[in-house]
Amino acid sequence: MERLDVRRDAAGVYRVELDARLRAAPAEVRAMILDPAHWPRVMPWLVELEQLGAPRPGVRRMRTVLRGCVLFFCRRLRHVMDFRTPDPWTVEAHTVREGSDFRHGRTRWRILPEGAGTRLRMESELEPAFWVPPLIGPWVLRMKLRGMAEAVVRHMDGDETGGEGPEEDLP
Repeated sequence: MERLDVRRDAAGVYRVELDARLRAAPAEVRAMILDPAHWPRVMPWLVELEQLGAPRPGVRRMRTVLRGCVLFFCRRLRHVMDFRTPDPWTVEAHTVREGSDFRHGRTRWRILPEGAGTRLRMESELEPAFWVPPLIGPWVLRMKLRGMAEAVVRHMDGDETGGEGPEEDLP
C-alpha cells in the first residue's frame, strides 16, 4: 500500500483515502468489489450479506452486517448501500440511511491498469448514526477503519495471512 489516510472531521465524518498497487489484474479487482461472492473472503468481519435488488436501472442495493467492537462495546453494524458503475473501471457506493447504522456514506473506487497489476484508489466517507464514546472512541474507530482498509488490500492482493474470521472482531 502506497498511501492510507484515515481522519475524522469536526462533524464526526470519517474519511479514508487509499492508494494501493495490487498484483491482481484489474478485472479481478473489479470482480472482488462488485461480486458479493468475494466479499466474505475480502472482508472476514462480514457476518451477513443480502442483495436487495435494483432500486433503479444501473443500481444494485446490498445489505451487509459487520461485527465490530470498540473497546468493550461490541455490536453488529448494519449498512445498506447502492452500488453503481459510471464507467467500467469506477465503482461507487452510497449509503442508504434507512436500514443502516450510518447517517451518510459514500465510497468511490478507481481501478487502473498498471503494469501486470492494478492501481486501486479509494476515497470513502462515513458518518456513524451510533454513539461513539467521545474521549477515546474516535481514535479507536479511526484505527479500526485503518485496519479494515489494510486487511481488504491484503486479501485483494492474495495475502491471506493475518486475516480474521467472521466470528472475530474487526481488525
